[in-house]
Amino acid sequence: MRNFSILLVLIMALSVGMIGCAKKSPMQNLGPAGINETVNLDESVIVFFVPANQLRLHIPIVETDEVGNLSLVTILVPGTKYLHRTTPGKHLYFLSTVRGRSEMLEANVEAGKAYYTYVSQHPDSRGSDPEYFHAFQFVPVSKITEESFREDFALCQWFKNARLTEEWFERNRPDLQKRYIEAQTRHKEAGSQKVIAPEYGTATLVQ
Repeated sequence: MRNFSILLVLIMALSVGMIGCAKKSPMQNLGPAGINETVNLDESVIVFFVPANQLRLHIPIVETDEVGNLSLVTILVPGTKYLHRTTPGKHLYFLSTVRGRSEMLEANVEAGKAYYTYVSQHPDSRGSDPEYFHAFQFVPVSKITEESFREDFALCQWFKNARLTEEWFERNRPDLQKRYIEAQTRHKEAGSQKVIAPEYGTATLVQ
């Protein structure tokens, strides 16, 4: 039992260490007013959000191109939501916490529309399988009219990236690159991944 307690403390310390800012947030709160913006007709918007009742970890969300170059989207924590503006068409994202398997997401988005996806704990994240320890997953929202989505989304606050966000990303890029390659290999072998379908989009932003 003592050895298990020591191991747990070390894991928690690593979780804090990976983000590189235990006391300073990598994001800036936009306040209760949130984001009062529209979706431009020549762009697409994806809103990533983490429900407030999730395990308290920093969760990097990264976009990759067809040759594996990485660019940081944001770093989320429970109770936050982030508006990501992008181009219409197909995009590939992945997320990875300090331990546990990474998660892939393919987005096929249309111009002038907003899309939403949960970032939530994997059902097996509290189990005994170390591969899923502290694992999170993408859960695309197909219907924004669902009451459960509206309730979870309303409890999250809008955040934007701060200077510390990019600084953290540059420090941890080699580790994230390695995690991406592992995730890409695993998902190719599985033959499937999470998908945001074009019809999931809406012309208005949910506040």
